[in-house]
Amino acid sequence: MAVHTCPRCELRFERENEVADHLVSDHGADPDALRSRLRHDPPAEGKSAGGNPPAG
Repeated sequence: MAVHTCPRCELRFERENEVADHLVSDHGADPDALRSRLRHDPPAEGKSAGGNPPAG
């Protein structure tokens, strides 16, 4: 079974969607950007993954 580690802290999860829920609820990540990343699509225009505004 694969283990998915949160990219922002040391927590580990069995399922990738659990990591996404954790990122949204505990780290304030943008859920739309995470959905795009989980489907392996590029983030929506004007949004960066992880909930931070684009640089510029």
